[in-house]
Amino acid sequence: MKNNKAIFKELFQDMFANQVYNESVISHYFTPEYRQEVDGKILIYEQFCKHIMVQKEVVASMTFEFQTLIEERNILFSNHIATIKMKNGENLEIRIIGEFHFINGKINYCNELTHMISGDSSNKDLGSRH
Repeated sequence: MKNNKAIFKELFQDMFANQVYNESVISHYFTPEYRQEVDGKILIYEQFCKHIMVQKEVVASMTFEFQTLIEERNILFSNHIATIKMKNGENLEIRIIGEFHFINGKINYCNELTHMISGDSSNKDLGSRH
């Protein structure tokens, strides 16, 4: 059985390497009861799916550099940087700090803060836009 760190890294590859929206990929990694608190906003599973769909409409490519991943029982803490190329040609860099709770190998809850390192401030909400 994979540990949560391996699942976490795999989900980023599966969800963001391909720019086509695929809800079955989301349901593979997230429970139907998923709840995300991000930058003061709350997204439930359906809103999170819409968030991923909206990202795929504006993002051309996204890669991640995991700086810190700490796993304790069913909780994973991550500090990572997303490097993003928008479809309009703009480049962004966003730091994401999040706490992720796993149930049976799927993420059930996330508490996340995002901080734009570089890029146009009109995309400051990219981490929660839906």
